Amino acid sequence: VAFSGEEEGLFGSSHFVNNPPIPLDKISAMVNMDMIGRLNEEKSLTVIGAGTSSIWKNLLNEKNVYDFKLSFNDSGSGGSDHQSFTNRNIPVLFFFTGTHTDYHKPSDDAEKINLSGQADVVNYVYSIAYAIQGAENKPDFVKVEEPAQRNVPRSRVTVGTVPEFGYNGNGYKVSGVTEGGPAAKGGMLAGDIIIKFGNKTVNNIYDFMYAMGEFSPGDKVDVVVLRDGKEVTLNLELTSK
Repeated sequence: VAFSGEEEGLFGSSHFVNNPPIPLDKISAMVNMDMIGRLNEEKSLTVIGAGTSSIWKNLLNEKNVYDFKLSFNDSGSGGSDHQSFTNRNIPVLFFFTGTHTDYHKPSDDAEKINLSGQADVVNYVYSIAYAIQGAENKPDFVKVEEPAQRNVPRSRVTVGTVPEFGYNGNGYKVSGVTEGGPAAKGGMLAGDIIIKFGNKTVNNIYDFMYAMGEFSPGDKVDVVVLRDGKEVTLNLELTSK
């Protein structure tokens, strides 16, 4: 199924679960592929929703004959269409090769797709889907405890970071920085973990977004990151989105 309206608020997948063509209790799982075309040299593959069934991690490791460097995120939440199914207590798996500095930009051109890597991801996902449909029993659903979320004010600024969505630890881990953006100019590096933004402690991506909402373009802010286990303070000048 190809869902439309994902960027506008999961409109397509929400309509599907609210008007299902088959009873929802007949659906074994939802397997989602969203941004699988940029497999890197380390063959890093993030699987979100890995905690939504007790069988997922064993199955994912068993079928990994492609030597992917797998990163599991237990949560079934996130900004893609699997979220609509998690909300209906359906186990999900979301496969994702990671964000990149061309994300949502005209520079995200077709020649930058890792075609052989994408083929490996698709074949891997196929083997998992085939195993699910051939199993005697449906995967069980496990409700994953999610971090507390709060209303996030609309931010007028950008920092120019790319989040590491497979990260499960404390803080906001940066997988990359946008060239020429505030983070890059301020000395932030891929792999840094933001633990404080201004006077706000950052425990997760939601804290980070909330903290950004308090600033205006042109403001300067001290940002504390963990780098190689040590705290480093950076000063960033924020720009408008």
